[in-house]
Amino acid sequence: MGEKGTANQGDDISGIVHEVGENVSEFKKGDRVAAFHEMMKPGGSYAEYAVSWKHTTFFLPKQTSFQGKFRSLRQFPPSMG
Repeated sequence: MGEKGTANQGDDISGIVHEVGENVSEFKKGDRVAAFHEMMKPGGSYAEYAVSWKHTTFFLPKQTSFQGKFRSLRQFPPSMG
């Protein structure tokens, strides 16, 4: 697992925006979103809160579930990663 605090725990994120950075204008608190955590980096999505880059984050329609509707990152061809 690596040293404490360095393990990657999941790369697929979905949920409701809790807070945004000062230079973020595309998203606001309460938005339904999904995102990708940077692979092979510390942190991840197996947590109550997660952090994502705005370029990996996208809006989820209200009718889309937060659970199990996205393809795993492993299913995308290497040319997409």
